[in-house]
Parts: sequence; C-alpha cells; structure tokens
Amino acid sequence: MKQIVIEQHIRNIAKAYCNVLRRKGVGRYQTPEKRLIDFENYLRNVLLLPNYADYIKQIRCLYSIVIRLQPEYYERFHRRYFEEMTHNLDLSKQIQYGANTKKFYEWVSDRMRYDDVRSSWLLPFMKQLNIKTCCYCNAQYATTFINGDDSMASYDLDHYYPQSKYPYLSTSFFNLIPSCGCCNRHKSNQDVFHYPLYVNKRKNLLQFNVNPKSIIQYWLTANPQMLNIDIIDGKDASPGFADDYDRVFHIRKIYTAHIDEVEEILWKSRIYNDSYREQLRQSFSNLFAHESDKFLRLYYGFFIKESDILKRPLSKMKQDIAKQIGLI
Repeated sequence: MKQIVIEQHIRNIAKAYCNVLRRKGVGRYQTPEKRLIDFENYLRNVLLLPNYADYIKQIRCLYSIVIRLQPEYYERFHRRYFEEMTHNLDLSKQIQYGANTKKFYEWVSDRMRYDDVRSSWLLPFMKQLNIKTCCYCNAQYATTFINGDDSMASYDLDHYYPQSKYPYLSTSFFNLIPSCGCCNRHKSNQDVFHYPLYVNKRKNLLQFNVNPKSIIQYWLTANPQMLNIDIIDGKDASPGFADDYDRVFHIRKIYTAHIDEVEEILWKSRIYNDSYREQLRQSFSNLFAHESDKFLRLYYGFFIKESDILKRPLSKMKQDIAKQIGLI
C-alpha cells in the first residue's frame, strides 16, 4: 500500500543480497549458479531436453542481472530474453531429477535455492528495509526476527511476477514481496493485476476514505456501524484501480473489522486542538526535547509520515482518514 522508491541505498541492499547468493557455496552448499549448471547438463545430456537446458543456460548467463532486475524492466527483459523461448516449453512439465519429480518451474526455483532465500538468506535485507507490515493490505504484521544465526519471518514471500510463469525471477530481489498469508493466497499465481512495491517514482494509487454521510450518521447515533470505510482511486491511479485492487485483496472486507480505529480518529478530531497539543508537549518537554516525531506519534497514536506506513499495521488507513477529516 506504500511503494518504496528505488534510491541508491535500496540498490546497495539489492547488490549486497546478490553478493550473498553468489558466495553461498562454502562447504557442502553449492551456489545457485553451480546448481543451475548441473541441472542444465542433466537436462541436455541425460534427459535429452535441449530446449529446457537452453532456458536454464539463459538464466545462468544472465544471473547477476536477473537477481537485481528492477520491476520497470520486467516486461522488456522477458520479451527480449525469455518470451520466445518460453513458447516452446511447458513450464509445468514433470521432470525427474535424481530421486525426485517436480514441475520444471519448481525445479528452476529449487536450483536457484529459493527455499534458502525464503528461510534465511533474504531476511537480513528485509530487516534493513524496515518493513513490518504486509505490503498489500497493511493490516497484518510482517516482521523479521534475527538473533545471531537464528532468524525467522512472520510473513510469506509473494512473487510479484509469479514463479509458475517467470521462474527465473523466483529469487530476484525486487520480485519478492513480504505479505501476509491471506494476501499471498488471494493473489496466488495471477499476473494480470500488478501493484509493484519497488518503483522509481512513487504514485498515489490508493486512498482510504470514510463516506461523509456515514460520519454524520455516526455523530447522530453514536453507532460505529454507521461508518463506511472505503478505498478509492488515488490521484495518480487509472480509473477503477481501487476496485481491481479490492477484487484481488478484499481490502474493503478486511477493513470492516477496524471501524473502531476510525471511531477513535473521529473522537480525536473533536477533542484535540492546538492548545491541548502544546500543553501536552510542554508537560513532556524533557522526554521529547529532540524527538518531535515521537511526540506526534504519542499525540495522534499512529505514524503520521507517509514514509512510515510500512512500520505498523493500519497506518495507511489512519493517515488517509486523519487527513480527510482535518486531524493532520
């Protein structure tokens, strides 16, 4: 719900991630590139599947680019290097390799060590990005825990471009989106609707809104069920974007469970004023002497900067509605 602009420090994180993948070959572990070479040779020389072997060779030759490829280039890159090749392949073809049989695209992900990426290798870099909520719904926590060599993630990794159709992107840094299990299942393998997390220029595509008439009904009845939370197209969205987004992620249904949060924002809009804010600020002047952002977080009860939306669930909704009613 909040896009991340690919600035230099983000590129540096992606580069460091790529370096980790290419170094992970110490001891009994093979690098993804070495595993791809072995799989390519098996397809070509044992199974006699040269077209499939060529697909693996293409990934291997472009590996350092693929791992850091930015989303704005996905379509152009696919057309240039993989589209024609894919027409001659059944990516779901069952392939026996060693003692196991999997679909071809599953073997590609396996050879690129997606399981290791998901379980540990990617986690330090997700933590550096300070992402703490599902990037699609912003309603669930998505946190990374690291304690020495012990790491754990409380989220799924969604493939922005699904690995069943674009398996060469299965471990590509910018293709891996921290998401809650619910959003990951809803999106599944569809690639018709695209909402990139990483962009070169942030756009306002979605906005939460409370129907003004429902606010009036609430003040008349004090019944929070009168409040109607909606998502609408942002100023930079194409017409119908919010409806398409809701069709995939069911945002409107999810946020009916958070009417109480909206009610509290309405209370604050009635109670809070400049005099009260300054009185509170002076009362805790020592505590927040040089940290005005923290004071505002205490005062409003949520992060008010757009850059902080992914730090806490519901931040997008709270910011949008607080702006709508003039609280912030």
